[in-house]
Order: sequence, then structure tokens, then C-alpha cells
Amino acid sequence: MAAKGKRPTRNKSSAQIEGLEGFLKDMGVIPAEMKRAEQVFMTVAAATVVAQAKALAAGQGRQQQSAAGTLVQLGQGIVQYGGTPWAMGAEFGSILYGQFPEWRGNKEDAGYFFWPAVRDFRDEDMINLWVREVWSVVEGLFT
Repeated sequence: MAAKGKRPTRNKSSAQIEGLEGFLKDMGVIPAEMKRAEQVFMTVAAATVVAQAKALAAGQGRQQQSAAGTLVQLGQGIVQYGGTPWAMGAEFGSILYGQFPEWRGNKEDAGYFFWPAVRDFRDEDMINLWVREVWSVVEGLFT
């Protein structure tokens, strides 16, 4: 049972680069600098997903374009989607309701624009963006 006030978590994944923290400490990187780099990364990551999702929706149809208008970047690394009764149908499709496109399920290939944008970011852009933001913090240590 989840602790009071906490939501149970599902399907969490993470990556850890062993030794990075010690390496950066040895190089003299101040934790506040890394925190700043992480904040910039999270802000740019959320903005990138929103922009990619809206671009994908534009190629899908009016329903998806309209639903993509509900995408909002709420903060560092946080994107909100939905808020209208039909938004999930526009994103995932439906088996029962003909006003929505074909059901795209809940597996790795789910979604028409938002989840494909999240997957594209995860698979293509995330590491490069993270390295670029961290490098902007530590590059002065190597000159």
C-alpha cells in the first residue's frame, strides 16, 4: 500500500552513470552548477516534447491539432496534456467510438502525437541535450 498522500508509482525507469558524481566533484564542479544545468535541461526537455508533439499533431488531422493545443509546459520537466473529454481519444484512438482514429493501444507504439514525441525525445534527443547542458557547466574546467 502506498504511503498516505503518495501515489503508487508504476513503470518507473532510471539510468545512473556510475562515477559521474565523484568525477565532477574531483573536477571542482559545484553542486549548485550541476543543479542549474539540470534545471535548464528539464526546462528545455519539456519544451522540446511539447514542440515535437504539436508538430506531429499538425500532420495527423484537425482533431489531433486541436487536442495538441491542450499541451502545456507546467515547469521543469513537466508537460500536461488533456483536460477535454475527447483529448485521450484524439491521442490514443478508439475501438468503439468512430469519431476517433483507429486505436493505437497502450504498448510501445501507442499514441498519435504526444507519446510518439516523448519516445522520440527519449530515443533521439535526451542524451545529447543532457550532455550539452552539462558540458556548458563543466567546459571551463578543461580550458
